[in-house]
Amino acid sequence: MRSRLKVRGSSSRRSRFLWSAFIVLALAVIPVLPVAALTHPMQEINSAGFGDQQNSFSWSMAWFKGKLYVGTVRNELCVEGATLDFFFPGKGYYNTHPDPDMTCPPSPYDLNLQAEIWQYTPNVRANQAWKRVFQSPADIPNPRAPGKFVARDIGFRGMVVYTDSDGHEALYVGGVTADEYIPEIAASHPPRILRTTDGETFTPIPGAPAIINTTTGAQRPIGYRAMIVYDGRLFVTASGGLTGDGVVIEVGNPSGANPTFTQVSPVGIQAYEMDVFNDHLYVGAGDPKTGYSVWKTAATGSAPYQFIPVVTDGAGRGPAISSVVSMHVFQNQLYIGASGWYSTLFPASELIRINPDDSWDLVVGNSRLTAQGNVSPVSGLPDGFGNIFNAHFWRMDDFLGAIYVGTNDWSWALHTVPWLSPFFQFQYGFDVYGSCDGNHWFLGTQNAFGDGLYNFGARTMASTPAGAFLGSANHVQGTRVWGGSNLSVCRSMNPRIAGVDSIDVTAPPAELQADVQSCGTVLSWDSPPGVQQYHILRAEYRPNSTIGTPAPPKFSKLPNDLPLLFPNPAGSRTIPSNASIMGNFTEIGATSQTSFVDSSAKPGVRYAYQVVADYGQNALSGPSNLVVVPSEAPPVTFDSMSTEIQNLADQGKVDGSTAESMLSDLSRAHTAASNGDRTGAAQILQNLNQETNQSSGQTITTGAAKNLQPMLLRLQRSTNFDNTACTTTGPNDGGSPSPSPSPSSNPQSSTSPSPPPSTPPSSSPSPPSGSSGSFFDLLRSIWGNSGTSGVMGRNV
Repeated sequence: MRSRLKVRGSSSRRSRFLWSAFIVLALAVIPVLPVAALTHPMQEINSAGFGDQQNSFSWSMAWFKGKLYVGTVRNELCVEGATLDFFFPGKGYYNTHPDPDMTCPPSPYDLNLQAEIWQYTPNVRANQAWKRVFQSPADIPNPRAPGKFVARDIGFRGMVVYTDSDGHEALYVGGVTADEYIPEIAASHPPRILRTTDGETFTPIPGAPAIINTTTGAQRPIGYRAMIVYDGRLFVTASGGLTGDGVVIEVGNPSGANPTFTQVSPVGIQAYEMDVFNDHLYVGAGDPKTGYSVWKTAATGSAPYQFIPVVTDGAGRGPAISSVVSMHVFQNQLYIGASGWYSTLFPASELIRINPDDSWDLVVGNSRLTAQGNVSPVSGLPDGFGNIFNAHFWRMDDFLGAIYVGTNDWSWALHTVPWLSPFFQFQYGFDVYGSCDGNHWFLGTQNAFGDGLYNFGARTMASTPAGAFLGSANHVQGTRVWGGSNLSVCRSMNPRIAGVDSIDVTAPPAELQADVQSCGTVLSWDSPPGVQQYHILRAEYRPNSTIGTPAPPKFSKLPNDLPLLFPNPAGSRTIPSNASIMGNFTEIGATSQTSFVDSSAKPGVRYAYQVVADYGQNALSGPSNLVVVPSEAPPVTFDSMSTEIQNLADQGKVDGSTAESMLSDLSRAHTAASNGDRTGAAQILQNLNQETNQSSGQTITTGAAKNLQPMLLRLQRSTNFDNTACTTTGPNDGGSPSPSPSPSSNPQSSTSPSPPPSTPPSSSPSPPSGSSGSFFDLLRSIWGNSGTSGVMGRNV
């Protein structure tokens, strides 16, 4: 039986080239901006593809008995083309040169698809650290090519450590087969789960699910994706296609002679990801018609188990966000990375988090109107963290107090256009974003830690006692693996954010906030002591409405592990006019204050900002959290703050007496601000924020407290500055900022006018031309010109 494929495969090279050319011509008006090349502690620790470029992805990763294990997928882009060619013969989807820098053999049946497992031993000599401990045998006769053979496993997509009832710990590895485009072997050679107790000898466990019942009917499985241990039991997702969506399978007695494979999810759930949260198994699912969803089960009773919906209808966006791709628990909340398939040129990605009471909050993503009212992101950041090329939030993990999100950034697909590099070289490669509190997110890297031309995806992450590790997706050169242990960014940030006592000597600025006022954008931040000055970095966006990018062909639904664009000639869609493309970061000024006015901000233009602390003597911090203006979060006023607290009290998320006390404090702050005592009002709001943090999980639910804190901070800052930043003289600028038209966003300020602040923001000087300027000279003197990373990469 043929399993179906959500077509995402390969267009002809000519079609992709022509479409890329359109984009490049549109982008030609974007100014070339210099890059702030900061060092980072993540270092490449393997040779490309482990010495073989056919190892395309680090498709799985796990820590087991003091060592790191990485499972690869072989020739993924060629397999993608072969699969599409099987379903749509004669369309040219299988291409010997799907990228000018890589080659597939003339026949897909000559591909070397023997997937591998590699073992990494920390703290040994570099040439002895890596060891291949398994290679899949190519011993299946190919019924479509007599005399040729097919590998048992073309990739290893999942790994998990499981301890059986006898206390035996083992590493289990889920395989993927070529059965989708060679269906004749599906019955005799189903996907395998390998098991090892010593990390050296891998043995397939007996059996596999014969049939899985999916939304498209009964199918033979071709592979496993997610693997998780819940309630002392092993659960996996089995898929009928390369896309990765499928059903939840409970593997009973996996270490025994006769394991059982039982489908425990109902037919209507297209499962992608799983995680354990709040004493339940949570499952992230996809649906191209209704959007992504999240379900939970206690896994009790008889199969199929009862699955309770937690998030439905794409969290209010329907099919625009089609599938859950990644999940991770952080600070007692379950973070969900959800993404669209390629039904538009720029598939959107967003991040939500689920609270212990199963309510959910939008963390990163576009605002929307839901049945519960207006929803906006607590971070203020739009889809993709403001980068429209982030097609997936592919992996998540946490390390030393920070959560990290790695992306699939498809901008690399435009590298085939020769004149593109001057405009987009800084962008190629996956992004990594991190946060110590889930509200404020810093950009860890914008270009795969400086090696971004082909490393388009952060496909795997692992947090281990030996440090954090990340494995890439790279069709051309083969997968790369990065590792790092000195990633204590949250230990070095403001202790009020990180909840720790120590402050690193090069801590980055924290809690950057932007308030749009009549003279420009007012930036403010918190900082540890010892900083001599701050460097203000800005990136400018160009909206598609001004770029005029032509309407692209209609793109079919594409599976979450296949990155390229594949036109479907059935129709066309227009790129949203509000889609905008971010340029590179450049320094626009410096100040010794903890605030700054960007008076050069142009009306109607979107900007992203970061701030870097300079401690002198060549000591620069990493970047602050990222802010985008206009913000996706609405302005916070005393009235809106009061309404929010009252709503949370009505929902039972804030204790009645606590809400009454908070509203009383808020009223006192409002009165003080109205009477011109901005300092007093700001102090009341700061105290209220601290009390909210202390009450979290007690008289205020965890989710409510985490959402209230950034709102209170924004109100505190805007109250402190009000609209006086545009009329006062800063201590370093030598005079008042010159008036300028207001950017296209409503000011985020308190409701009452107030006198000038005691330490007003300094105004911005003219932006440096090219890549010159003392800041960039300083960077070059420290690290030279070898790096191209936009910011400091801290983890993964």
